[in-house]
Amino acid sequence: MSDRTTSPSSPPQTPPLRTETTVRIILINQSNLILLQGIAVPGRPRFFITPGGRVECSDNDLLSTVHRELEEECGFGAERITVVGTGPFYRGSHTMTKNGQAVAMTENFFLARLRGDSAIQPDRQTLTAEEQAVFAEQRWFALEELKAGRDIILPVNLAEVLEAIVTNQSIPAIDFTDPPGFGG
Repeated sequence: MSDRTTSPSSPPQTPPLRTETTVRIILINQSNLILLQGIAVPGRPRFFITPGGRVECSDNDLLSTVHRELEEECGFGAERITVVGTGPFYRGSHTMTKNGQAVAMTENFFLARLRGDSAIQPDRQTLTAEEQAVFAEQRWFALEELKAGRDIILPVNLAEVLEAIVTNQSIPAIDFTDPPGFGG
């Protein structure tokens, strides 16, 4: 008899929670504007997030993931980027739904500055076909735009985080809660 059998009275087996480690990059240009990506997915209102993504097996460490993601998603090579510090300024965990499956996320937030012309725009040609379908736009936001609340920005307290960064104050914890009406 296999040890995998269950009797009718056994509770159903729940699938193991998938885990994912990511980097998120708060990328600021010389004018203290932050780069965000507008995400358009069916069944949700458009929302904006910081660049970043999943840590790949080929990445040597989290910093190499930061540089790879900025190159892939924005076309900004390592020569254009200064990562502030040697590691994430914030690491947080939360659970979210991706493609109908619950995923335990560990997100590592890095601060990076773009060197050179602050008017430079991301290169969408470096996006994969999947990213081009989901990333509706990439644009620079001023702190005042984030504070105005006209767009859904994730994390929800990104304006507070950015303000602390540009005024050299203590950076608050990242708030992973969904905004009202957004859904999980």
